Amino acid sequence: MTEITSAVIIGAGPMGSAIAIGLKKSSPTIALQVIDPDITRWDALINAGISTTQHLPNPIISEAIVIAIPPQAFGGFSENNPQLEHYTGIIISVMAGINLSALTNQLKTSQICRVMPNLPCAINEGVSVSIFAPETTQENNTLVRELFSKPGLFLKLVERHTLPLLYYTPQWQLLRTSLRNEFENWARQHLADYATDQCGNIYWSYEIIEFSHSTMWHPT
Repeated sequence: MTEITSAVIIGAGPMGSAIAIGLKKSSPTIALQVIDPDITRWDALINAGISTTQHLPNPIISEAIVIAIPPQAFGGFSENNPQLEHYTGIIISVMAGINLSALTNQLKTSQICRVMPNLPCAINEGVSVSIFAPETTQENNTLVRELFSKPGLFLKLVERHTLPLLYYTPQWQLLRTSLRNEFENWARQHLADYATDQCGNIYWSYEIIEFSHSTMWHPT
């Protein structure tokens, strides 16, 4: 399998609807079904030719699941839909605030990734950012990349390493306060990101990111 041909999107709010409609535009042949108990959210989806229903199928036969519900609703939803624990495809979360560890533990699967694609899907251009659980297969990595690179640029976080800022000499130690002030100034301008521990030590990170973009489709 070289691309996802069917997917279930859980949630028909602004985020879920934007993703569903955007994916339908960028991948016209994909079979989408959106799950949401609130039928008042269905009109735009139905007009876009997307199937809607109130309940998650059992069993789930789609190749991918996109979870696009508010994070506070996730615990109750997963408990009320035990068929998720038997699902063998890739599960894509666009929920903010729920990390990969929590997702894999709750859903009992290693085939998980987090993606933030709702704006690129909504406007058919932009950047989708992703991070995958360590045991996600290469096939599922590729399927998600191909799916979300069509509306825009797709970024995958391959590695991230966090290191302490070390002061190797007495002269560097004298600059410690100035360096921290500079880091804070960069952060206020959104030019840098860093963390500190209880002792005030600065930790910085470097990342290896994979870029991909589909040239097969252009918005009209």
